[in-house]
Amino acid sequence: MTIADIRADLERLAVDLPALTETRAFSPEAYNAIGVILLSHTYDTIERIADEHGLAFHSNLAVMLFCDLHAKSCCHYFAEYERINGMQGDAVVTRRAGMREAIRPRARLRELLSRLRSPRGLEGGRVGFAGTTTFLWQELRTALAAHDLTLSEAPAGRPNVPLMGQQRAHLLAWAEAAHAAVAGAMGIASDALEPFAPAVDHAVQRVAAMPVLAAPKVGLMVTGTLGALRTRLSALNAISHGVPVLTIHHGGQFKTYDEPYYDLYEGQIPMAKVVYGDIDRQRGLGTLTRERTLNGKPTLLYARTDAQLRRVTSDEPIPAIGSLSGKSVLYLPTEMESGRYGPYRDVHPATYQAWQQRLIAWLAERTGSAPHVRLHPKRTTQRFKPQGFAPAGGPMEARLAEADVLVLDYPTTAFSLAAATNKPILFFDIGLRRLQPVALDAVRARCVYAGVDMLDPDAGLAAMDGHLGRSPSNDFSPLFSIAPNDDDDEVVAVAKAIDDAFSRLR
Repeated sequence: MTIADIRADLERLAVDLPALTETRAFSPEAYNAIGVILLSHTYDTIERIADEHGLAFHSNLAVMLFCDLHAKSCCHYFAEYERINGMQGDAVVTRRAGMREAIRPRARLRELLSRLRSPRGLEGGRVGFAGTTTFLWQELRTALAAHDLTLSEAPAGRPNVPLMGQQRAHLLAWAEAAHAAVAGAMGIASDALEPFAPAVDHAVQRVAAMPVLAAPKVGLMVTGTLGALRTRLSALNAISHGVPVLTIHHGGQFKTYDEPYYDLYEGQIPMAKVVYGDIDRQRGLGTLTRERTLNGKPTLLYARTDAQLRRVTSDEPIPAIGSLSGKSVLYLPTEMESGRYGPYRDVHPATYQAWQQRLIAWLAERTGSAPHVRLHPKRTTQRFKPQGFAPAGGPMEARLAEADVLVLDYPTTAFSLAAATNKPILFFDIGLRRLQPVALDAVRARCVYAGVDMLDPDAGLAAMDGHLGRSPSNDFSPLFSIAPNDDDDEVVAVAKAIDDAFSRLR
């Protein structure tokens, strides 16, 4: 999977997207159009740096800053699009409502435990880690001891970045070209939009300020998600010194999305991944054709089952819903505030709030009572909070068990948990994410499904009324979430995967 292959994949995924001028204002398609422009220009820059300077991807500044620059440029130009088109108010607040930017207690504990020294005196290999993952690193350290592997934190820093000045110039040229392209797509003059170039310089300065790391004295580097800059740079530094990288995915499901952002986010960076679901079945169904590194080598894949998902999984039959009258409903929404990017991810939080408000009213009408709603934990502000619902706090497992019916509109981690239960699910497809065809089929089979136009939802709500009563089945969880023949604790399964990868990739 080279950058040319990734570009071809973007073209495949974007071929049916309308131009920005052909979309309705503030529709998912409008944000898709802007996201595709920015992503295409990012690919241009990565290729230009590689071609003109002969740099490998782990030394390519545009690859290092991919997550920062692409997501932040999307957020910037989404906000500019909204300003030009009369959407009032800021869409994003960078701090959670009522809180300073602080690490939550569990995350603080994770950070502190992560800095404990590795156990001494063990024979065998050394494994490094960077970032955070779905469990405490100390738990993994204990599990790896059974394999004669030690675990220690990699220092924060970066690989050597050759030709920093020339690469910076390429990124600034990218910012100028992308700016002009977005303005052209909007049909306005470039100087009508605020430029993004200052953010590019700031991002380059952040990289330059980090110390250059020596070769890590480990046989394998293990990371959580590769979105955070420090984690990403540690992983790329390891690769630059010939140390393989294994990434532990989050989200409770794997390869349900067929979207271009994933490729350079973490799809083609690591040499091995610990993911979810039945890898052999997914490979046979064609969802894993892109699981190769940027050097073109196949990625080693290992599966495990999320610990929380394991606790809520039920083998009981899923009852059909004849009517919603008198039913207890739990709605598990997403959020549109903590990070805005595209394509296939974004609308203005106010647009999503309006849809939520209409859905909550519809559920109250059909059930006879206010639905329970568990707001997404990453919400950054109360500004776009819907009204008229019963809060559903406390343990997720308890809230799932209490509900008669679950309602979702976004196929994220909450969906993987809901799908594993035996609860009927109403799934409203609001047109944001692009699913693999087999994943979409599995979602349709598991749920009472209806497509919805967020800007005009009444037809979709009426369609859902007409679909009540169908009998659901669950192939989604065994395919995308539950590892086959996996009786191991999540951390034990990850330790086994690391042990195997350590031997095969050295």
